[in-house]
Amino acid sequence: EKLIIVFNGEIYNYLDLAKEFSLSAFAHLNDTACIIELFSCIGLEKTLRIIDGMFCFAIYNLEKNILNICTDPFGIKQLYSARIKDHIILTRP
Repeated sequence: EKLIIVFNGEIYNYLDLAKEFSLSAFAHLNDTACIIELFSCIGLEKTLRIIDGMFCFAIYNLEKNILNICTDPFGIKQLYSARIKDHIILTRP
């Protein structure tokens, strides 16, 4: 309800993580739901340390007005951003 995610990629171990952290049934259905729940439960840094895959995503916290933009360590899934006046534009190649 307070987080918005834009995700491109694949998290290979999302089912294992959903089980390990006792996430909701929804998080067991797809990697995007798993990432957003992990982020909410354990924070960004720990989430990035434990996920395995190729990805780029942006998570916006509506309450705190914070935008986190992340890519996998190898940059397989690239994400470009730009700020134009009061807008942030996200795109991938």
